Amino acid sequence: MTAKNLSIGEKIRYLRKNLSLTQSDLAGNQFTSSYISLIEKGRVNPSLKALNTIATKLNKPINYFLTDQEENNIGLSFNHQQNKQLKALIYLGESLITKNNLELAQNYFQKAKALRQEKKKGIIDKNLGLISFKQKKYNSAFKYFNNALEYFKVEKNYQELAWTYNALGVVMQRTRQHSNCLDYYLSALNILEEKKIDDLNLKLKIFFNLGDTYSRLGQLKNADKYLKMALPLIDAYGNLNQISKLYMSLGINYYEMGDLDQALKYSHMSMELSKTVENMELVAGLKTNLGMVYTQLGRYSEAESFLEESLKLKDNLKIEEKKSATIIEIARLNFYRNRLDCSLEYCNQGLKLLKKYPDPLEKGKAYHLIGLIKQQMYRQLTEKNITKKAEEYFSAANEAFQQAIDLFKSLDEKRYLADVYARIADLYSKIDTSKANQYYKKSVDFFQEIN
Repeated sequence: MTAKNLSIGEKIRYLRKNLSLTQSDLAGNQFTSSYISLIEKGRVNPSLKALNTIATKLNKPINYFLTDQEENNIGLSFNHQQNKQLKALIYLGESLITKNNLELAQNYFQKAKALRQEKKKGIIDKNLGLISFKQKKYNSAFKYFNNALEYFKVEKNYQELAWTYNALGVVMQRTRQHSNCLDYYLSALNILEEKKIDDLNLKLKIFFNLGDTYSRLGQLKNADKYLKMALPLIDAYGNLNQISKLYMSLGINYYEMGDLDQALKYSHMSMELSKTVENMELVAGLKTNLGMVYTQLGRYSEAESFLEESLKLKDNLKIEEKKSATIIEIARLNFYRNRLDCSLEYCNQGLKLLKKYPDPLEKGKAYHLIGLIKQQMYRQLTEKNITKKAEEYFSAANEAFQQAIDLFKSLDEKRYLADVYARIADLYSKIDTSKANQYYKKSVDFFQEIN
């Protein structure tokens, strides 16, 4: 049998053995040996990006692997002269995306689009969507992915269809439209299962995205279900960075569920892996998360240590836009320590930073905490019969809670809304029981909706 008649997987296996490489050698840090094995057995078709990496390791040009049949398998069937040009444009464009040379990649895909090859419009729009997403142009990304979706439906290209549904979900998640992105993720999962597509890498991403989304929506049992479904897949197909992020999400979800021991376990596991792969931005985020957990456990010295380390690391990494979350958690720690003035000072510091780097969720958390601080000050003054000043703090607490509600409503953050309404009900409980009951009802309604 000549090399021309071999499949992509057979060519890879043949060349790998000739070079005396194991599947682990070929996988390196980019893939897993299980993924290489699936490609060699013909159970998974590599993307152009993956194939280009493998081809380089095997000292062959990518065209060596691309007979007409294999080009069909990866969505790149071409006709003669113009199709060769289109193939080159798409290949060059995808290579440039992997190198993060987005403007030049976009130029190549626009040229490819101008060739008006109907069968390639889905692939081209998919890549243009990916470029827009990486550029944080989420409206454009949504438009391109949606266009690609329609082409893939017509072509009945179910693997690309599932990928694109997942990508649309990620776009929705980045724009904090968490309820909307669930439909896209579930559509992607349904296609993989109904069409029996054995793309375990994509399934892993979908499980992770579903778990993360359900957690953000406060549906913690569903989040736990999908994150745990991702665990066996990530051990087989994930890289260390992906495993670290999954452990981080499990830690956050356990924290929200109130299982602080498990939250500590997974957060520490994530931190060790993040240090191994030198993802220091993730380490900085995990230190904030650990500070949150230790605050809830009443281990304030440890909480303070992690939060200060997080803030220092973010300064060193020059990610000022990420500091507000840590500052607000330091404010929360001081609130638990009953250092109310200090807590308020950190809240105001966080809000000042949020004017420069807007984040409505963190801003909502800051106002929520300011409401709690003012409420506690109101109680202390009431106990001392300092009535006039107490009334000022009552109004300030109510105003801060209302600002938090407006922000959480805009984000559909039901779990935070449930808590804020409960706090307002508590605020009114001794002065207006009718109004307190109205707020308690709203709180209960939201809790029931997410549980």
